[in-house]
Amino acid sequence: MQANGATRAEALFIAKVAFRELNETTTEPAVLYNDLMRLLSHHAPANSAALMAKINASLPLRTQYMELVRRQRFTHSQALAAASSKEEMPLRQNQDFSLKFKHDKVEHSQVFALLHIAHPSDSHSAYPVVLNVMSAQRCERIEFPPLIDGASQCLFEQSDKALQLLLDVDAEISIMP
Repeated sequence: MQANGATRAEALFIAKVAFRELNETTTEPAVLYNDLMRLLSHHAPANSAALMAKINASLPLRTQYMELVRRQRFTHSQALAAASSKEEMPLRQNQDFSLKFKHDKVEHSQVFALLHIAHPSDSHSAYPVVLNVMSAQRCERIEFPPLIDGASQCLFEQSDKALQLLLDVDAEISIMP
């Protein structure tokens, strides 16, 4: 009799927990491996901003995402590899790409980020170019329009967090294939 009562209590407990989990509306869906892989590609899900917020809020997710970026990237510019120059704004450049920043002549609070890739892949010309910028505190996924003649540009406000991360010489920039 004792064993029968224990199994009923266990079954009741499991049913109660399952019912609570099914009816819990505040539970947000977990970030899956497939979500991370789609963020790396040019086929990002519609909720990519929310996914990046979850990645930045969780150290294990951020570490996993950064490792996936390092394995899948097309090219990168390492942290501290690009020291700021005498120019007003820093320049990130290596043998595969260059990223220059220029203030808009009309609206000085806006900054153009000019991306040039020396030997782009076919997907860089057909789909948006995905840059993953990683610092010690956060990751950011930035999409540039598809390349035309190996170049693309994006307009940012001076106060934009994505621009501040791009300008950070301690951040690592990876361009995805």
